Amino acid sequence: MDHRLHDMADLRPPALSSKNTFEQRENFERWIYSNRMSLIIMNHSIPYTIRGALPEEENAKKFLRQLVDQFPSSEKS
Repeated sequence: MDHRLHDMADLRPPALSSKNTFEQRENFERWIYSNRMSLIIMNHSIPYTIRGALPEEENAKKFLRQLVDQFPSSEKS
């Protein structure tokens, strides 16, 4: 994941239009790429049975939140 985009990972940039600057287009494309790669890495890192229990998500940060909410860890002392 692009570390420059880490802080705004759950903030999808606004949709592109013909009025966007080159920098805005570049940031949008970086966000899309970073988000997609994050989802791919997370999906390949968890077992298939767990993947099937989670709804499809297009936002990596929301996907991770769903995973944490659905499968809370237990701390055994």
